[in-house]
Amino acid sequence: MKQQLQISAFKLSQSKQLLILCALVQFLACVLIHLCSCEIRSLAYFQNYIYACALFGLGLGCLSFKDDRNVSSETGWLIYFMVSCLLLAGAHLSGCGDLGFLKERSTYFILPTFLPNQIQHELLIIAMFLSVFFLVTRGFKSLGKQLGKRIDAAAGSGALFQFFAGSALGWLLFAVTLWLRWPPLIAVAFVLAGFVALHGINLIQMAMVAVCCVSVLSFDTVKEPKPIADAISKYPDSVSKVWAPAYRVLTYPIVAAGKVYGFVVKVNGGLFQPGIYSRLDRNVADQLAPVYGDYLSSIIDYYKVPGLAARTKKKVLVLGSGAGNDVAQALAEGAELVDAVEGQDWLLELASFNPESPYKSPKVRRIAADPRTFLRFSNQKYDLIIYSILESQTAFSPFGSLRPDNLVYTVESFIDASDHLSDGGVLAVSYFPVRGWYGLRLTHNLKLAHLTVDADLHTGFRNYLICSRTGNRPAVEALEGALPEGSIRDSKKLKKEIEDVDPTSDDWPFAFLATGSMPFAYLFCLTLVLLTVIFETCAIQRANPPDELSGDEQGRSGRDRIGLLGLACAFMLACDKAMSTNAFNFGSLWTVSVLSGAAFFIVAASASIPAIVKVRIPLIVFWLLLFLSIAGDFFFNYAALVSIPQSWMRAAISGILPVLPLFFLASLMTRQIVHSRTMTVEFAFVLLGCSIGLMLDAIAMYRGISGLYVAVGLISAVSLVLIMFKPKTADCEIQGVKAVNE
Repeated sequence: MKQQLQISAFKLSQSKQLLILCALVQFLACVLIHLCSCEIRSLAYFQNYIYACALFGLGLGCLSFKDDRNVSSETGWLIYFMVSCLLLAGAHLSGCGDLGFLKERSTYFILPTFLPNQIQHELLIIAMFLSVFFLVTRGFKSLGKQLGKRIDAAAGSGALFQFFAGSALGWLLFAVTLWLRWPPLIAVAFVLAGFVALHGINLIQMAMVAVCCVSVLSFDTVKEPKPIADAISKYPDSVSKVWAPAYRVLTYPIVAAGKVYGFVVKVNGGLFQPGIYSRLDRNVADQLAPVYGDYLSSIIDYYKVPGLAARTKKKVLVLGSGAGNDVAQALAEGAELVDAVEGQDWLLELASFNPESPYKSPKVRRIAADPRTFLRFSNQKYDLIIYSILESQTAFSPFGSLRPDNLVYTVESFIDASDHLSDGGVLAVSYFPVRGWYGLRLTHNLKLAHLTVDADLHTGFRNYLICSRTGNRPAVEALEGALPEGSIRDSKKLKKEIEDVDPTSDDWPFAFLATGSMPFAYLFCLTLVLLTVIFETCAIQRANPPDELSGDEQGRSGRDRIGLLGLACAFMLACDKAMSTNAFNFGSLWTVSVLSGAAFFIVAASASIPAIVKVRIPLIVFWLLLFLSIAGDFFFNYAALVSIPQSWMRAAISGILPVLPLFFLASLMTRQIVHSRTMTVEFAFVLLGCSIGLMLDAIAMYRGISGLYVAVGLISAVSLVLIMFKPKTADCEIQGVKAVNE
């Protein structure tokens, strides 16, 4: 009976097991980040925290792989993953996933509707961070034990290559799941099947797998008020459930008196944007508002604003065209050409539900591209440019704290937009007033871009900043005559207040921060990870003393391990910087994020090849090339790439230059690890250093993205001193040991 309820593992060589395990570990981390981001609102912006916890757990597991106390390493991860799935399912079904952030002046704060008490909310947020830390760390520690056993068995540079290559494969597999838009059930089943192939499965584990699958299946459950639920069941053709990259998307119809007037797009449980009939009758809008939201009462005025402000609108550019409302409005007002730029292909597909079908018009050019990238490389002129709904509901990548919308609202972005305006052209910037200073931030950016803010309009849906190069008083008068009284804010008062808010640039693009600082929520996560890493590292150093100094290449001191920790920290900071550079060069798209993550591990794998083939290059050469590559990337002006006519040359420079420091940092780490007799311990220090580096990305929030490379240079310099320059006492000890051996 026992044999019938158990599936044996496949017979694979140690190298293949290591490769598959590394791929599954990275894939599991990506899937977990995706699920947490879609189900817990605030965790969508803390992807680097989840990834740091995963790497930290792997590092602890590698260090304790010989310790088989408590839960076995082959089962432990599944228990914690099952608990995580159950908690996420509970958050989804109860609505508790709609969490905001810790309240503070330096960043956005959105108090959830289900918990209006601020103190209770902040305590819940702190409990959530602690729970994530415990569950992710403990689960991946179990996986780290499996990883440590296989690295110890495979020992040598080949094990490092397989780890990095397998990690790259895991990221590529995740890219495939996002591209195919697999629901999480398929992704989770893929992970579980992979681990079954490695370890087999028994009856108890089968039960845990079933619980995981049922929990994940519940994420597709729709919880909406009865009128909306009735509309969903009555008009199934207007309903769509999509697991898009970074988002759980629900689309349902807007219905009144048996007629469909449009649809609503919700992402991760919150309203993203509606696709609605542009000439909706105001009485009908008032009927819809109690069911679908009060914003519908003012949405008619909102979409008319850009057209009222522009004298001529023959050529219109819509950035973030989304469901097509702005496009439909421009066509209705007589536009002869509308360029609709949207970077999220799933949103363009959902626009088919729009009752006016604006994208089918021959006057519309649908452009699937990142809005900022389009502005940088296009040479068209427009009478009206609309910054539509561009705010992001998630972070750009687990590597860093950048958000996809950050580079769209910088001073340089508005300068690019100004260059595309024809004579007398109008720039209309839509924004959601998340904080009182946010509109001031955008106004300050527009002023520094040499644009005049003619009007700041407030509607019940979103706000608009109307801008021009030389001022547009007729536009203000037209708006005052068409909009309700009190909709327009005094622009003179606005200009006086903007100096109190720092502008954002391509180097410091964090629009969600009022000033350069480290938000308390980020500081809390960073402190939690750092203190635990320091505590565990000290305990590990005592439990796993360095090798005996009995050989030139086998000796490893505590200084070497700390230096290795620093190199790994610098490597991850360089990854964060490279990810931000790729977002600027190629666009803040999910493809750029995921493929860049895979590329980082491919670079690390290629850096281990010289050690495999035993190419002898002096260590000082790698150090010299490292600091040269850091300096080269730091001083290179990526904004000047637009002057290079050959696209292949732009792509080559943009793709190679940011990852050169990664190659040399990985080469130095490999040289430090490969000849050690405690290779698994040294490798664990690399994972711990990477987890620290992920959280130290918060430096960018304070000093800008360029500050990351300053940190990379300083940490690398400290590692150089620790590794290359030994104290004389240590040299004497080494000579003494050699003499005794002789």
